[in-house]
Amino acid sequence: MTGFTGISGKEWSGDWFVVLPDADRGAGWGFAGGVSDQIAHPSGRPWIIGHWPPARLLAVQAGPVRVVLIGCHDASAGQLAALANGIDSIDEFDRIGAAVSGSFHLIAAVGGEVRVQGSVSGVRRLFHRRVADLPVVSDRADVLAAIAGVASVPTEKLAVRLLYPSIPTALLDRPDLWPGVRAVPPDSYLRIDAHRATRCVRRWSPPDPTLSLAEGAKLLREELAHALDARTRGGVVATDLSGGLDSTPLSFLAAKTADRLITVTMGAESPDHDDAHWASAAAAALPTADHLVLDTDSLPDMFAGVDDLGCRLDEPMLWTRTRQRNLAIARICADRGASIRITGHGGDEVIHAPLAHLHTLARKLGRSQARRRLRVCAARYRWNATDAARAIKDSRPYGQWLADTARMLTQPPDLGGPEAMFGWSTPMRMPPWVSPTAVDAARGALQQLSHEAVAPDRGGHMAIHQVRQLGSSVRLASQLCGAETGLRIEAPFLDDRVLDICLAVDPAERNRADAYKPLMVEAMNGVVPPEILRRTTKGEFSADVHGGRRRQRAALAAVFEAPLLADLGLVDGDALRRAATGLFPPHVPLFALDSTLAVETWLRSRSGVPDAVG
Repeated sequence: MTGFTGISGKEWSGDWFVVLPDADRGAGWGFAGGVSDQIAHPSGRPWIIGHWPPARLLAVQAGPVRVVLIGCHDASAGQLAALANGIDSIDEFDRIGAAVSGSFHLIAAVGGEVRVQGSVSGVRRLFHRRVADLPVVSDRADVLAAIAGVASVPTEKLAVRLLYPSIPTALLDRPDLWPGVRAVPPDSYLRIDAHRATRCVRRWSPPDPTLSLAEGAKLLREELAHALDARTRGGVVATDLSGGLDSTPLSFLAAKTADRLITVTMGAESPDHDDAHWASAAAAALPTADHLVLDTDSLPDMFAGVDDLGCRLDEPMLWTRTRQRNLAIARICADRGASIRITGHGGDEVIHAPLAHLHTLARKLGRSQARRRLRVCAARYRWNATDAARAIKDSRPYGQWLADTARMLTQPPDLGGPEAMFGWSTPMRMPPWVSPTAVDAARGALQQLSHEAVAPDRGGHMAIHQVRQLGSSVRLASQLCGAETGLRIEAPFLDDRVLDICLAVDPAERNRADAYKPLMVEAMNGVVPPEILRRTTKGEFSADVHGGRRRQRAALAAVFEAPLLADLGLVDGDALRRAATGLFPPHVPLFALDSTLAVETWLRSRSGVPDAVG
């Protein structure tokens, strides 16, 4: 067994932690440089070790109860001790998660047992593995792999990561790239009993959507204020300011509690992109903030530097084409004193209800109401009425839908049609440059999945699926920016308590046909200027993506000149190079390249891994 050899330098920079058992066998484990912080067991042996900023950890003891929070939270030591007081069972720590706002890991001990949990969105992940027959837990899968001396990456597991536009939630929740390392499902906590046996216990289920829009808006306004206070109290923070209804409300809330606020507005290549106009109007109502407007000449292209591998992450990051742009923004903000960048990521996923909720509502509403809603939806998205009616009538359970999807991995995608939007999630496809071996491996992985959905209906399952996909990307982007610049990315819309409130609002009210994001508009009435709340447009960056790919062909060619994925038999190297640097295959969305780029660059960043792949 190896200790923490190699946990130092660039590979392990940034925040991370490991939870260790109180055992003689663990006491002798070696920890190399990079371990700057430690909390001990009562025996004096290390309990939690790693690296974290002091302001992001709170540890208290209330009698026999010990509680540690790592992350962003609004609890004081006194409040946390009061919440912990009287707890005599591991299950009772639910009261802390329900009472504390923010995004954090919770580590607690009482009665010889330990509880470790992350967040429902997956922004705060947890992994565990037995080492020398002792349970070890970490927020990074590759840290556990390093402890156990695991270096190999199973080829068939890489194939699944080539799916686009996303992979099933059940696969996303597994750290399949690291043999022997298991994930704690985001809706569960890990229980380590007095005999050091581990068990994942479900702690969260989607709430029933029983709140009215007015009830949900009041709760959301209060909770977002707490979420921003947890991140901005007494510090310098940066917020994205697009002028839209996600990042902009967060900027106005942050201005109330931050010592100094820096807002960041990104320009775009398209002349029709109107973020700058709306952001300027919002900035005028925030006179005490420092406003940065970064036009396209001030930021790296999309796809810039994809051949610059940078720090190692514990899994491939879909946001690879925007990696250098995110890092540039992080450096600019860090140079101005900010330690976090607050983004509106997650607003679209939780403020809106996905269209798949119409599939659920159609079974609850009267036939005439269902037809009326379907006609409005078909007109808005320019769907064929017959196709839309057929999709809304589809009643396949999740298992059958998944099996049918697995058989169609090489079929042309229809990602914006009614069948996709009313399904359990967006149908998965394989890019045309992957090999038959990769297709067979991905299909086999899908066929082996549990047929249990994460929610009982399509709308609920799709909502959680989208949140988990985004949570994974935010986690990795924060891991990257924290390691490279010291600035972390925070997404308050993905906090557990914010997610609970939004999912508890009737989806029919969240998705009213006569209003844009009515839940957010109602929640921010009196906080954000009314003219901003009347915005109904949303900027998009497709021109930047296509322009960046055109200008960054040299960087893409450097990555795909001799792809490791081709060496593994998972892609046709020639077809991949043509698609990446030349004429892109017709009828295939450009973002189909993202998953392949993510896996290829991740493989290259793992020093020594390619020789061990198999």
